[in-house]
Amino acid sequence: MDDNNSDIFYVYVYDNAQPQVTHPIEVNTLDSGGNGSWKTLAWPGWGGDKWFFLRDPAHTYLTNPTFDNNNSNQLNLASNGNVIQILNSRNRFIKIRDLNGNVTGFQNDTILMNIPNSSPLIIENSAESPPYGYELALDNFLHYS
Repeated sequence: MDDNNSDIFYVYVYDNAQPQVTHPIEVNTLDSGGNGSWKTLAWPGWGGDKWFFLRDPAHTYLTNPTFDNNNSNQLNLASNGNVIQILNSRNRFIKIRDLNGNVTGFQNDTILMNIPNSSPLIIENSAESPPYGYELALDNFLHYS
């Protein structure tokens, strides 16, 4: 955080293409009408108000999940006990229903996110593409299709 401005944060990232560079990424949370913006001196012209993703630390996901491939549609399922991940073919339509009839999935170029605490897994870059999978709170689901 900037000592003079509590709306500015600095993110330091190691770049193996430029190991001697120590310029941080500056994040200003008030820019763009409160949506925030980012910039860096290390890469002139890079920055803006989108395509900047802060994710959970990698060690959060470095576990040994169990997979269940014994289903007729050949989806990959993984669970850590709290959430379930359903990974599918990138261009495949999929609908996952919970016991209340809520649907999460992808059909006709539309992402469906009606199951509470569900989210699509997307490749975080500037290209638009369908989700490669879904993460849902561990619960009872009727079926997927």
